[in-house]
Amino acid sequence: MDGRPSDTAAGGSLDLARSDSSQINLYGLLADAQPVPGSLTKDALIPRPRAEADATYTVKADIGPADRTKPDNTKPNALKADEKDSHPSFLSKIAANTWLQINGASYHFDRGRGFNERNFGLGVMYKFSDDKAVAVGQYKNSIYKTSHYAYFDYEPLKMGPVRAGALAGVVDGYYFNNGGFIPMVAPTASIEGKHLGVSAFYIPPMKNVSSVVGFQARFKFW
Repeated sequence: MDGRPSDTAAGGSLDLARSDSSQINLYGLLADAQPVPGSLTKDALIPRPRAEADATYTVKADIGPADRTKPDNTKPNALKADEKDSHPSFLSKIAANTWLQINGASYHFDRGRGFNERNFGLGVMYKFSDDKAVAVGQYKNSIYKTSHYAYFDYEPLKMGPVRAGALAGVVDGYYFNNGGFIPMVAPTASIEGKHLGVSAFYIPPMKNVSSVVGFQARFKFW
């Protein structure tokens, strides 16, 4: 024995201290070969193809911890897009519930006094819900003067496609209060589709003006 380790059980020896050209490079050998358990001899090492080793390392690089923990940046962006679609802006919500009113015609029960029944004018209605709305506008009234109005309309009753209720607000242009604003209350009924609606209201007789049924149309463009 010369003090150098050897493996006599395998029938051979592996000199770990040799420095000549026949020395075995353990690092290169282990990279290209797979050891058999219980032996470190050169004859007991089974060679592994370089291509297989490279492929193994490549797979490990592809599924390494850094890749497994890498955040998916596409998911937050997709969520933000979905949130944006499901939360419309304030202005788009206003536009979706705003209607253009067209004041057009009326029918007076006193047919002999020549009241104006072509009550053309425009207004704007904003609907809070199917049965609640506010409106402002103007029209040519029964005595051929310009009237301005503002009212709240509440129609809680529903009979098929028809809703019914009442409006309450103010109107000007009549014989009261020197033509200034006066209170008004009137029963109403309406039929409304997705972009088109019609409504009617009844105003009882007042000073020098016959009772009248008025008609409006309204359009929504959004």
